[in-house]
Amino acid sequence: MADPHEGLHQTCNVNAKAKLNLVYLLIYLVAILDPLIILSYTPLVSIIKTTFKVNIELIAISLTFHMLPFSFLNLFSGTLSDFYYRPKILTYGLCISTIGSLLGALSPNILLFSISRTIQGVGSALIIPITLALLGDIAPREAMGTIIGSYGAFFSVATTLAPLIGGFFAVRAWRLVPLIFSVYSLIGALLIRVTFGARSVSRNETSWRHIFHQYERVVRNRNIILVSIAGFFLFFTTQGVQPFISDFLSLPPLLLSNEEIGVLFAIMGVTGIVFSFVGGILIDKIGSRKTMALGFLLMIVPQSLLLFSESYWPYLIWLSFLGGFQRFALNSVQTLVVGSVPNAKGAASSIFNFARYLGFAAAPVLLARIYVTQGIRYLYVLNLILYLTCFLVSKFINRGNQLNA
Repeated sequence: MADPHEGLHQTCNVNAKAKLNLVYLLIYLVAILDPLIILSYTPLVSIIKTTFKVNIELIAISLTFHMLPFSFLNLFSGTLSDFYYRPKILTYGLCISTIGSLLGALSPNILLFSISRTIQGVGSALIIPITLALLGDIAPREAMGTIIGSYGAFFSVATTLAPLIGGFFAVRAWRLVPLIFSVYSLIGALLIRVTFGARSVSRNETSWRHIFHQYERVVRNRNIILVSIAGFFLFFTTQGVQPFISDFLSLPPLLLSNEEIGVLFAIMGVTGIVFSFVGGILIDKIGSRKTMALGFLLMIVPQSLLLFSESYWPYLIWLSFLGGFQRFALNSVQTLVVGSVPNAKGAASSIFNFARYLGFAAAPVLLARIYVTQGIRYLYVLNLILYLTCFLVSKFINRGNQLNA
């Protein structure tokens, strides 16, 4: 069956390096839409609760309305993009997100607001796996580490800016936040359409048998299974544990204010930006497998020192380094995802993204009881064990079946 993405770099009409960099920038800006949406709502919780006259449980459930379709559809969207023109599916995702965000801005009650979050989740599921696979289509092999490093840096920028955006509009007009993202998504869809065109791809050779065969190819690839396990543990230990760290910092003996905690996590995000670029360069120099191993090994150091931290400044320093080294590991894993199965980048991206966001979703459920009964340090010890496990996982990755080994 013909590859619908063959010659994609010519389709986007980019012969000059400067123009290609603009295409990368467009993909980065489209990819960070979901973290911008999710994290910008965090400072808006109290004002949305007051607007709709509901309790905190219903506001929290609205996030579940977003994450469930997002996580589930991640498993399929990238695979479908291996058979159908990726930029077209990406455009569909952005248009769906536009509708969801607009509904969120106009919602008169919590039910319609939660439905709007579901629609946003569906749109995001057609965006994140596709953008990662699309970078694998158009980026040159020798620069893949740098490209994925920049991809990670933009995600760090999003995690830093999103709470600031939400906080700015929380005291003004919170409905402007989803309205802004509705316009953002629509502009992104138009730019993707103009940049990549609307290539028509024959469907008569595509069937469910081809799709399941694509899954089979990817699942049989040892590298994809290993990096998906690493992705699950990485998000389980970092993103999943962050709410418990935030709660711990607000309690005795530290008693940090919300502003201090916010600044701490913002600095952690800024550090991630710098380390993302450095990690990308390392991948191109020493290979993704070695950079992955180095990232997880280095994460053990600040995590160990957090066991003995009892004041603001040690937490600020060690969490910043932990977030930075996390970017080494994540960028390496993502580079392996798009390089291990060249003709099934979408399916590989789908399986990896499903695994890592499953780790994100599972952490609060599985770790809450440990935190409440045993304390934060038990979570730190568990993190150390899982970081070491991921380091060992990197040793089993097949060097002959990966990008930039």
